Amino acid sequence: MPMLAAVFPRFASAAVRAFDPPASPMNLTRTVLRDLPGGTRITVRRSWEVRFSRVEDGFSLTGRQISVDVDVPPRLQALAQMEQSREETGLFPMILSPDGVITGGEENPDSTWFDRAVGKAAEQIEGARMPEAETERIMAALSALQSSATGPTGKVPRDLFRPQPLQWQVNRDVELPGGLSGTIAVLFDARMDAAGQLMAQSERRILSAVGGSSRTSSEIWALGRS
Repeated sequence: MPMLAAVFPRFASAAVRAFDPPASPMNLTRTVLRDLPGGTRITVRRSWEVRFSRVEDGFSLTGRQISVDVDVPPRLQALAQMEQSREETGLFPMILSPDGVITGGEENPDSTWFDRAVGKAAEQIEGARMPEAETERIMAALSALQSSATGPTGKVPRDLFRPQPLQWQVNRDVELPGGLSGTIAVLFDARMDAAGQLMAQSERRILSAVGGSSRTSSEIWALGRS
């Protein structure tokens, strides 16, 4: 979406310190949270053992999946079983520049299919519980707004391991069909490890609202010693 073009931080600024990740194995975890109607939520947490290696033009990050946990409402257990049995193979290897910016690898991992499936499931649940036309219209608009906004969270941020800046926020008002209006807020917050070398944890949270109803989605990355 054009309105989200300004969301992502720029990567051109030079790093203050040389990028020098440890050679020992580390654990990388991605947690995706999606709100559903009725106060329920879908949570998918996937972890990999990863290792940074020096290559001619920077670094290579290889990894192998070590765990996946899925928490969903009972009606979506079939979807949970599919995700738990799937191994993520499209994320590695990642190629990083000398200053730690991802320049190769997969920016749009295969797990985005799950985000799309979640969106469709949420719309079906909403449609089955809409006794009033106005409420149904608002929920459909909210679903479309949230789905459009969360699209970028299926991609690996290029500055994942050295986020710049560490905190930022973007707010947008959105005009929707049928005379409705909505808002989107994208909030990012990250912290570095004790040495200031690598991202320890980062969270990108997307809040959307239409007609007094709201929904939140989050993507949380964490990196630590094995």
